[in-house]
Amino acid sequence: MITVDGLFKKYGKTQALNNASLHVSEGTIHGLIGPNGSGKSTTIKILSTLVRPNQGEVSIGGVPLKKGRAIRQQIGVVPETPRLHEYLTAHEEIMSYARLSGLGRARARDRVSAVIKQLDIGMVQN
Repeated sequence: MITVDGLFKKYGKTQALNNASLHVSEGTIHGLIGPNGSGKSTTIKILSTLVRPNQGEVSIGGVPLKKGRAIRQQIGVVPETPRLHEYLTAHEEIMSYARLSGLGRARARDRVSAVIKQLDIGMVQN
């Protein structure tokens, strides 16, 4: 369940969210639609713990927003413009996300190596 109550977010003088509220029941699918500048991306960034609201209450699965790591372990987000870093190897790219998700270095290294092997995306020889 996602609960958002009285959410406000301001970037400088720009009011991105003004008293936004949202309730999503477990097992349902919702989409955010609206014109450019209506706060859709800001809401997703807040829900995924990338941006902090100026005011309001947010919880995901009963976990309050301030427990960012616990929330990130429950959710998955596809960014608006996904991109890979051209200067990182597959291992380094996946490792950075594993570490952001809260995995310790040794555990992340083991998991990333297993995923790379399973997906057969290791070193490509020219």
